[in-house]
Amino acid sequence: MINFEDFLENGEKIIYKSKCNYKKISSNFLFNGILFLAIICLHVGMIIFALNKYQNLGEIIIVILLISILCVTFELIFGYALIYGIFLAKKDYKDSYYCMTDRRAMVYEKNKLIFVYLQIMSDIFVTKEKDGYGNVVFNVDNFDYESGIVTKLSNSNNEELGLTFVAIEKPTQLCELAINTRDKLLKELNK
Repeated sequence: MINFEDFLENGEKIIYKSKCNYKKISSNFLFNGILFLAIICLHVGMIIFALNKYQNLGEIIIVILLISILCVTFELIFGYALIYGIFLAKKDYKDSYYCMTDRRAMVYEKNKLIFVYLQIMSDIFVTKEKDGYGNVVFNVDNFDYESGIVTKLSNSNNEELGLTFVAIEKPTQLCELAINTRDKLLKELNK
């Protein structure tokens, strides 16, 4: 496990630490799997219908080609979502560690520490909560890389940026703690 104490600023205290429980990553693999199979059945059914409906070989080829382009696009989308949800997502988050201090939210993954100061969080909320596990999302609006307030999280220039603690236990409790900590920091700054 990562030692977050090595990354603390003067006087900063850890109030939450966790590791991603990648076995609890909520994915819609059942939904994606059903849609994937339904689209394949629709694809095959429409080809059989076209073969029975049209007599001209040219019409059959055009209709089957149009049907296939549409269906294969959706088969690829839902097939990838299914594979990602079952295999790849868990691999991506297997070695992800999370920490919240009285000042910052931090994520350590892929040998890299990423953090954002709580006082600039525009929104903190829970997603995909199921069986006591879920994600806590920390969003930041109107960030400024040059100010040093937010570390650069990606190469994009998105207007909304943030961190996510993925598949953690009791996400609602952490969300409440994070909101209360952020509000306390903002209150102290506005004195």
